[in-house]
Amino acid sequence: MEHPGTEDDFPEMKNMTSEDADALQVRARQNVVLCMLGLIFNGTLLVVVSISVRLRRSSKYQLIASLSLADVMLGLIYLPLDTSMALQGGVWGHGCWLMYFTYGLQEFVMPTIVSLTLSALCIEYSATMFCSVTPKLRRRIAVLGVCIPWLTGFLALMPVCLKRIVTSSGSFTAACVDHHWDAPTIIFLIGLFGFLPLTFLTGALLLMVVCHCCRPPDERIAVRTIISRSEGVYLTHEVADTFFACLISLAFNLPFLVDFSLHLQCEGMTCHSPTRGQHVLEVLRTTESIFFPAVWMLGMEFRHGLFTSCKCCYRYCDVDVENSIT
Repeated sequence: MEHPGTEDDFPEMKNMTSEDADALQVRARQNVVLCMLGLIFNGTLLVVVSISVRLRRSSKYQLIASLSLADVMLGLIYLPLDTSMALQGGVWGHGCWLMYFTYGLQEFVMPTIVSLTLSALCIEYSATMFCSVTPKLRRRIAVLGVCIPWLTGFLALMPVCLKRIVTSSGSFTAACVDHHWDAPTIIFLIGLFGFLPLTFLTGALLLMVVCHCCRPPDERIAVRTIISRSEGVYLTHEVADTFFACLISLAFNLPFLVDFSLHLQCEGMTCHSPTRGQHVLEVLRTTESIFFPAVWMLGMEFRHGLFTSCKCCYRYCDVDVENSIT
């Protein structure tokens, strides 16, 4: 039977200083704030996309909704359980398999889903600009842009569960520290599910920038924009939101992976970096769930969809009032 760790199981808990305890309290408070903001922002985005017909038909916002759904999953699973561990003095008391899933979700699954989905957004923009893209082809791009990242992301959980690898600092249940891999193998996993998706994202971002700089004359763009809007899909003049979202992902994930690889230590099955900067980079990596919906909400497309959604809700409420009176 699995049981939470004690001081006898983890001698380092006896030597825990007040600074370590304060760091855990700060971590718990940070997780609560990030969880609340992430759920509010991403929940709002998902509701608006589901209500607005124009956004619901847009292949771009179908991919964005997939990103928001992943961020909601992070806010409902990883952040609450990591907060619980921090409040219990760094001891995990929720079972081994849940620990593998939770930290594998944050360390391997989420970065892969985010990087590949943003790459699909860049490819969708590039194809729309230079190819004769039909609504059927856009739907295929959206389906592939949703399915491939999620399947690849959860494929990363297999080595985590089979070999019991968790890339996070802290103390965990004693029954969960039986097996481990060496540092080169962990670096290989980080490269496969960390650096490789980011490399693919960098290539897709460069392709989008080149396509935007070498786009056809404005007259052709104007005609395509009218056609695409009549089909309920915006041709993104506002490529800036996708561009900034990709930069945020690269800026928050790449330093974390580089620092993690340079300071990797394996103790039991827990691999972590001892630097304080690692914690800062880990927090920045988690704040993607707040920055992404904020970037999309600043776009004209989303504001139009939000206005339409509010208008629809007002009409719905007005009809209910009239029916109740009659």
